[in-house]
Amino acid sequence: MDYKKKIVVWGIGKRSKYVFDSLLFDECELVSCVDKIKKAILTIHNTKYIVNDIETINELVYDYLIISMVDIIEIENYAFKHNIDKSKIIYFWHEDISKYSFLNVYPKKYCMLENKIKSYELQINNAPYEYGKYIGPQIKSAKELLKLIINKNKSLCRFGDGEFEIMLGREGSKFQKTSDFFAKKLLSVLKSDNPEVIVAIADNYGSLDKYTEEAATDIRNYLTEDVRQQHMQLLDMNRTYYDAYVSRAYLMYKDKSHAEKIFQLYKEIFKGRNIIIAEGNYTRNGYNNDLFDGVKTIKRIICPDYNCFEVYDEIYDAIINVANPEDLILITLGSTATVLAYDLACEGFQAIDLGQLDNEYEWYLRKSQTKEAIPGKTVSDMNTDRHLDEIAPDNDYNSQIIMRIEK
Repeated sequence: MDYKKKIVVWGIGKRSKYVFDSLLFDECELVSCVDKIKKAILTIHNTKYIVNDIETINELVYDYLIISMVDIIEIENYAFKHNIDKSKIIYFWHEDISKYSFLNVYPKKYCMLENKIKSYELQINNAPYEYGKYIGPQIKSAKELLKLIINKNKSLCRFGDGEFEIMLGREGSKFQKTSDFFAKKLLSVLKSDNPEVIVAIADNYGSLDKYTEEAATDIRNYLTEDVRQQHMQLLDMNRTYYDAYVSRAYLMYKDKSHAEKIFQLYKEIFKGRNIIIAEGNYTRNGYNNDLFDGVKTIKRIICPDYNCFEVYDEIYDAIINVANPEDLILITLGSTATVLAYDLACEGFQAIDLGQLDNEYEWYLRKSQTKEAIPGKTVSDMNTDRHLDEIAPDNDYNSQIIMRIEK
């Protein structure tokens, strides 16, 4: 009897179906599945499998470890640190699987074709808005926004998909639970007329030609006809907004050369200022890069990584108690930052919702072409949290922390 290859599959997300469908059980044996989800039960071909924690990988006996996830950066880091034999790893979506006799290529090819068809359908459905007459709010550029902040000391509140989803009564992000009260607060900021506050929205409603195909597809996938109309009902067509992608200056654009100017303008805003940063525990804005090299002083208030709005009053009071009128307050707290920047501006402070700026700057410095993990920092769009405690911030960073707020 021929020996059957022993297989472990890492990841039981939605794409894992195609991996399991690819297994030729005449030639292989599925010995285990591993994932972050513990004590789950998975049924495959009428056989039940216990999903083990990924920490058990080195206890398993197998010939091949098949990675079912598309994002493999965390997996590669984990495999390196835990001495997993690289020759046993199959990156299902990133290599030619036809060379493995125990894998059928059809399910993978079918999935890829489905995704391509869906991408074309999204583009066709969105074509009247991308290539026809523009119907939507006026949105001024990121450069105009930053120059306005520099020249007029304005505050900035940004609205992306997550903020709109919360205002529409849906879950906006894994980092923040929604609530009716939170939705009303966001809506009041969106419709506010405070002359000291710039309201920015994502430049998604017209041409997407400046974005990479991946970014454009993500926008089309979110902004269906129904969602578009819901946005239009919340927006004022007679108002001038600014581009919320000011904090995502690099990765999503085909022409990445304009990012340098955006980062220079940000540095001009920071230059010579006393800065207070309210950020998540592992956000670490400016850590290990030169984003804040021109600032006068930095004070950091470290906040929870999740559901910051639940401790909103504590964060707000902490900032108010330490801030001077001339300080610049920078906030990276997801959707909470939108409301917090506005409330602080109403008290006479200059506050900026910084968003993903630090991540984008790190990718710019690395000349990255895709999202990648950043040592020691949270990347909100990626499940890459195992490396965070392994790189201790330096003494300068630690000395800047003046308060930690816990839930």
